[in-house]
Amino acid sequence: MAELMKKGNYEAVRVLFEPLRDHLATESIIRGLSPAEVFVDDAREPKQAVTRLNHRVYLAGSPDNSAFNMELRKVVEGECGADTIVNRPRMFIIYHTPGWEPVIDAAFVDSSAHSGTRRYYSLDPRGGIWDVAPPDGFSLLPLGRELLSGGYRNLDRVVGEMLSERTSVEDFLERSFGFCMLHGDEAVSWCTSEYNLADRCEVGIETMEPHRRRGLAFMTCRAVIGEALRRGVHVIGWHCWSRNTPSVALALKLGFKFVEEYPVRLLELAPPRARAKALTPDANL
Repeated sequence: MAELMKKGNYEAVRVLFEPLRDHLATESIIRGLSPAEVFVDDAREPKQAVTRLNHRVYLAGSPDNSAFNMELRKVVEGECGADTIVNRPRMFIIYHTPGWEPVIDAAFVDSSAHSGTRRYYSLDPRGGIWDVAPPDGFSLLPLGRELLSGGYRNLDRVVGEMLSERTSVEDFLERSFGFCMLHGDEAVSWCTSEYNLADRCEVGIETMEPHRRRGLAFMTCRAVIGEALRRGVHVIGWHCWSRNTPSVALALKLGFKFVEEYPVRLLELAPPRARAKALTPDANL
């Protein structure tokens, strides 16, 4: 069985998630700073745990508990808690212990699942010079009220990035930071800090297709790195798909160092009607 942990007890799963320590999302969840539920096999002595934040699922511990594994689908799709998966048909599951792949595939037998790898890079910004001079015709603004009230095009996508791990725009403005490159009345590239925890954070970035390969993402990221340093952040993380060569190249150009490559199980969930008819996983999972 999968038990929902009380939020004040998340410290009990810290040792299980230690192999995923490069994922600040898990630390943010454990500290109660991100809105996610944690399910375990035994709330008193947990040996397995699973948590989900938006489209990412984190599995910890051994895959050998069949009773827990049988409820993995319900946990991931939100049937065991307050959240739901209706509008999130694409997810990826991150794990460290080998052996989770057949469990995941059996739990989501009606969905498309395939393996992938992602990479983690890290940067210590101390000692660097992070000044930014936007090219002619472009300007750079922090992600703040001036930008959000400016009526710029693509602001909905900027706000979507701000809300990728924060509960509201106000929550983002209070606890995170970022910058946006503007071209006329259009937001064309933006970078945000994520999972700000003391002297650590991660970054998320997006550039509109017509403005890619012009160095805008590089400059916008530099602005965020400089702001991170000003705020006392000394470890900045960068996660991307291994096959995303532009992202890998940008991370290296900015000075990020490769730390690790890790496995991911990517799920394309079946439509709700098909999911409702899914087979019950075998008891020997």
